Amino acid sequence: MKKGLFILFCFLIPSMEGRPFIDDEFPDNVMLTLEKAGGNRKSLIEMLRHYKKGKDKERYEAACFLVSNMGWHSLGGRVVSYDSRVDSLRDRADSIYYRLIKGTTAEAQEQTPLHKTLGDSSAAAAARVQAMSFAEPEIEVFEKSDIQILDGHFIASQIESAFRLRREKERIRNLSFADFCEYVLPYRSIGNYPLVVESKTLSAFFGKYLHPDDTAGPEEIGARYNRVLWWLRRWHGKYPFDTTIGFPDLFYTGFHDCIDIANYCSLIFRSCGIPAAVDYNTAYKIWDTRHYMVSLPDGNGKWMSYNPESGLPTHDTKGLYPSLNIFRLHFGKQEGNPYSLRAVGEPVPEELSDPCIEDVSRNYLSVTELDIPVTQPLPATHRLVYLASFQPGTGLTAVTWGTVDRKKGMIHFRNVVTNHLYFPVTCGQDGKLKPYGAPFCIREDKKHGWQAKPVAHEEELTVPVRVERKYPRKPHLKRLAEQTVGTVVLGADDLSFADADTLGMITAPPDPYWTDLILSVRRPYRFYRIRAPKTDPHLHLAEIQFLTSRKYGYTNVEVPAMGHGQTAADSVWVRLMDEPMEKCRWKAEYDGNVQTAPEAYPDVTLKLPEPQMAECLRFVVKNAGNGIEKGHEYLLSEWGENGWEQIWIKTAEADVLDAGSLKVGTLYWLSDLTKGREELPFTVDRNGDIHFPHTWILEDIGKRR
Repeated sequence: MKKGLFILFCFLIPSMEGRPFIDDEFPDNVMLTLEKAGGNRKSLIEMLRHYKKGKDKERYEAACFLVSNMGWHSLGGRVVSYDSRVDSLRDRADSIYYRLIKGTTAEAQEQTPLHKTLGDSSAAAAARVQAMSFAEPEIEVFEKSDIQILDGHFIASQIESAFRLRREKERIRNLSFADFCEYVLPYRSIGNYPLVVESKTLSAFFGKYLHPDDTAGPEEIGARYNRVLWWLRRWHGKYPFDTTIGFPDLFYTGFHDCIDIANYCSLIFRSCGIPAAVDYNTAYKIWDTRHYMVSLPDGNGKWMSYNPESGLPTHDTKGLYPSLNIFRLHFGKQEGNPYSLRAVGEPVPEELSDPCIEDVSRNYLSVTELDIPVTQPLPATHRLVYLASFQPGTGLTAVTWGTVDRKKGMIHFRNVVTNHLYFPVTCGQDGKLKPYGAPFCIREDKKHGWQAKPVAHEEELTVPVRVERKYPRKPHLKRLAEQTVGTVVLGADDLSFADADTLGMITAPPDPYWTDLILSVRRPYRFYRIRAPKTDPHLHLAEIQFLTSRKYGYTNVEVPAMGHGQTAADSVWVRLMDEPMEKCRWKAEYDGNVQTAPEAYPDVTLKLPEPQMAECLRFVVKNAGNGIEKGHEYLLSEWGENGWEQIWIKTAEADVLDAGSLKVGTLYWLSDLTKGREELPFTVDRNGDIHFPHTWILEDIGKRR
């Protein structure tokens, strides 16, 4: 039998074949959605008629809720078939694991002998699974609306599973019907997640592990979920396929990101009688990523955030401070979002276009309302203006919206996350964001509360500029540089360094570039050692090179790294080597990666075959690797009336870039086209120095970590 994406079951519904379809038989929103169902329409109508004829009004309303909102969601395909051994292996792992832990406590499972038994059994099983060969599953790829694919049997199964929980679980009975429809009933928690699975399949597997009695709090339930997945994945090992097959993926390692994790956790919780929602952000203040998490009601009107598999549900939202607006994914269409507020034909930025999102930022973040004046003409049909955040790659991403009040001449924003830099924009018919006014930051003013303050001030002045960075230095890495002060270079002829001579010392926090420390060497030594200060006995130098003059003619040498600002190989120095590079590349101080350092150790030693002169230490302090790199191609853009406008593309000949003459006070963005995404806009002052407006945000986040 072929395994499909949708596990259908026989649900007895009286036949209605031949009965004419009545135009007003169901609510208008249901009727409109059914018009898009195509060949799936008959099955859904039969299901709706069955519940309408029944005595349970809530079941019929639930059926109408699901059908009327199915049109907002789509599938990415279906699994035609896959190796049935995948299911057999999962069921066997489930059986063995549950038999071992049944009736035991969490504490017992973490201690010998049970913990060892679990470890030995899972390791043996994983080895067998990894030795097996599986043919790739057969996948049919398409993009079709749920209303065209998911039939009445599937929807009825979902309804019956949810109402069984409503009957049996007090925490579900206590929900309002509206919350029940959003946080328990749906077969989806993420609108366009490509594959779906019935609730009864999930509850049958996980119910015995979560056993969410009404006395268990979210923290305990979250811990149970984390534990069972941790162990069952050790029964399976690495995922064997190149493509997803849905629910079976969950039991393997190496195939999950935060979207998958949040999707399955929320659906599993719902199937077991635990209301859950998926919340996500479109952007962070300074990071180039987004994040999905699960949110759980605490029973007292508040929500707890949860990163499944790695954390526990909590009210503590400090970790979310770097985030911008957080949205909840609903199954039903929501009012108050751009899709619902827009005028007919008004475009909406793709990142905010989902009809089913709700801004829930106030649950997690410091948010303020803000009014800005209508300063530029707006198309007559536009009701919305957006605040965008800088985003590497695209330049901007819209994170919140404001409604235009033409009578008052103001634009009102309800959910502006504080302590950030924003670009007011509109959305053009091509979907691109267009500037609407000057960028500003929202920062606390002790006298006046939250105020919008401009971040750029153009002047009729240009100055020559050399750019060394495309991102401000991170506070914790600046502190590391400060901690290197007091690091010494020693020379000795005995490896004990008992009678070592001090040859040099780092006396000021180094910049994150190649730095030369000239050594006071009067004679050759066989051993050279770099030792961290006793106040912080961890060596934070990411790369080190001992240099010597070419005039000595040593043979154990290589060409050194170019110093800061150099465009050609050094004519004075060569690099002393105590062994060939291929043998020492594994060491953090020689691996070519400025983001790693031998911090586990207080010192590193150069062990030469005979005494030799080392006259300079060339080093790089550990840093984020977001400066200019020789050989990389860079694009410089300027913020203007049309958004980010290209100025030039250049290849760096050194670890600094000659940017030419730039305008004082204007916002610029230097993008690395070769590698790396850490980049933020900057301005230039009258001295030609660059300043990153986001620096205070970075420092603020650093203080809260």
